Amino acid sequence: MGGDDGATAGGRTFQREQAAESFPSTLEVLSSGLCEGGASVRGSQRWGEVLQAQVARKLQQHRGIWRSLAGATRATFVRTETVRFWTRTEQIVWILAESARASGIRRTHYFGTFSTIRSLPMKLYTYPANYRVFKVLVAAEYNGIDIELPAFDFHKDIKSASFKAKTPAGKVPVLETEEGCIFESGAIARYVARLRPDTGLYGKTFFESGQVDAWIDFSAYELEVPLEVWVHPILGVGQFNAAALTRAKADVKKALQTLENHLHLRTYLVGEQVTLADIVVASALVYPFKFVLDKEFRKPFSAVSRWFSTLVNQPEFQAVVGDVPLIDVALTAEGDNSAKKEKKETPKKEKAAPKEEEPKPKKVEHPLAVLNREKPSSMSLDAWKVQYSNAKNLADAMTWFWENLDTEGYSLWFCDYNYNNENSKMFMTCNAVGGFLQRSEAMRKYAFGVMDVCGVEGSEIIITGCWLFRGDSEKHMIEANPDAEYYTWKKAELNDETKARITAYWCNEDELEGKPIADSKVFK
Repeated sequence: MGGDDGATAGGRTFQREQAAESFPSTLEVLSSGLCEGGASVRGSQRWGEVLQAQVARKLQQHRGIWRSLAGATRATFVRTETVRFWTRTEQIVWILAESARASGIRRTHYFGTFSTIRSLPMKLYTYPANYRVFKVLVAAEYNGIDIELPAFDFHKDIKSASFKAKTPAGKVPVLETEEGCIFESGAIARYVARLRPDTGLYGKTFFESGQVDAWIDFSAYELEVPLEVWVHPILGVGQFNAAALTRAKADVKKALQTLENHLHLRTYLVGEQVTLADIVVASALVYPFKFVLDKEFRKPFSAVSRWFSTLVNQPEFQAVVGDVPLIDVALTAEGDNSAKKEKKETPKKEKAAPKEEEPKPKKVEHPLAVLNREKPSSMSLDAWKVQYSNAKNLADAMTWFWENLDTEGYSLWFCDYNYNNENSKMFMTCNAVGGFLQRSEAMRKYAFGVMDVCGVEGSEIIITGCWLFRGDSEKHMIEANPDAEYYTWKKAELNDETKARITAYWCNEDELEGKPIADSKVFK
C-alpha cells in the first residue's frame, strides 16, 4: 500500500491476431486511419501531412524488406516493426484523436484497428498474494494482455544479481518487457492500462486521465498507508503498535468518507465505466474488506461497500482475487488487547433499585430446525454440499444425489425472475444475483441452489435457478429473503425429464435450455 517491496513487463511490442502474412496491409490500415484523422481535424493538417510522409517512407521500406523474408523471420519482423511504428506515432495519434473528439469527429480508424492487436506476454516478478500486483493483473485482464508470473523465491531471488539488474530499487514487483524493466506497482499498472487506449481504462479524454491519476495518488497516500499499518500486523508483517493503530483507523475512516461522498451518486470513480482509478482503489481494499473492515465499521460507508462489491464480482477481478467475502467481525493482531481494555475500562453503573424483571422473550427456533430435530432426514444436506463441491465430474455428484435424495424430507424448486425485461446491463444483473444469495443467508443450513444469468449483453438477459429446500415448501425462503417474492417458484415433479433439467441447472457451464450462461452462482 505504500512503496513497493521490491521487483517486470513487456515492451510495447504488438502482434496482429491475423496471419503474419498480412503485415503490410496491417500497417496500411493503421496509417490510413492515422492520416485520415490528421487531415480531418481542424488545425491539425500539418501534423497529418507530416505523419503521412513518414508512413509512406516507412511502408516503402517495409515492402522491400518483407519480400526478402519468410516464415519465422517474418513473424519477428512483424513484432519488431509494429512496435516501432506505434512508438513513433503514439504522441501524434493522441493529439489528433483528442482534437477529433473535441471537434465532434468520430473515432479515427486507428482506434478500431488497435483493438485487433494484442501485446506479447510479459513477466511480472513478485511474491504470492502481493496486494500491490492486484491492480496490475486486473488491468491486464480488462485489456486482454498476457502477463506471466514466474516462480519467485522472495528471500532468495531478490538478492540475486540477475534480479538486481532488473531494478535499481531492488524491490518487487518488477515488470519485464522486451524493451526493458519497469519497477514500482503504480508505474506498472499505468503502463498496462495505457497499452490499450481503445478500452478507456486510463480515461477517454486527457481530462479523465488526469482524474484517474488523482485517484491513484489518493489511494497511495491517503488510503494504502494507514491500511498497511492496520492490516500488516494481522498478516504477521511488522509489529503491532496501539498508538499507530488508533491513528490508522482514524485516517482510514477519513479516506473512506471521501470515497463515500464521491460515490454517493456515482457508479464509478471516473466517467461511466471501470477505469484504472477503480481498479487501484478497489485492489487496495481487498484485504481490508476481508480482514478488518467489519460490519460495524462499514455502516457509514454504504456507497463504498456497494461500489466495492460491484467491482470484485466482475470476472476480471475474480480472475485475480477470487471471491472476497466481507468480514463480519474484524480480526486483530497479536498483542492487540484494545477490545478487552475497552471492556475493562467501561465504568460500572450504579446499582439501581431492584425492580421486577420482565420475562425475556424466548428465542424462536427456526421451523426447519424443529423439523430436523423431530423428523430427521435420511439425507445429509451437508454431505450433499461436500459431494458437489469436491466432485471433479459433477455428473458423479448427481449420481450420488439421486441415490440419496429423501423426497419426503426435501423438495426441489425452479425459480424465474418476474422482471427479466428490466435486466439491461449484464454486470448489474450478475451483481443483483450475488446480492440475492447474500440475503438468503438464513437458509444456509436448509437449502442448496444454483442461480444462472443467461443471455448476452444487448439482448434478452434472464435470471433463473433451481433449489433444494428442506421441507416441502418455498415459503421459508420467501420469509428469509424478501427479494424471493419477485420470483415465480414452481415445485419440480420428479420424473426422468425433470431430473435431466435439474442436472442441467446444477451442472451445465456454457448453455442452459438453449441460452448461453453468462454467470452462474452456487448457494451452498
